[in-house]
Amino acid sequence: ARDIGVDGITVNCITPGAIHVESELRVHPDQETLNKRLYEDQSIKRRGLPSDIAAAVVFFASPEASFITGQTLNVDGGWAMY
Repeated sequence: ARDIGVDGITVNCITPGAIHVESELRVHPDQETLNKRLYEDQSIKRRGLPSDIAAAVVFFASPEASFITGQTLNVDGGWAMY
């Protein structure tokens, strides 16, 4: 971010939390137990969705984020605070 900012290029990172995707059912078939464990350390008591991550990506790619660079955005329902 520091090196290419002079060229008007921004570099940011999105760190997703536990995002609910269909493929996780193979690894975690007991969703109720998994959710209970995840919610213990998360402020927003719901699973993240792919659309939650997509919204953050769209924001970083938008003109509204043109003066933001070198940042990490946790899209994790508050999990990182714990």
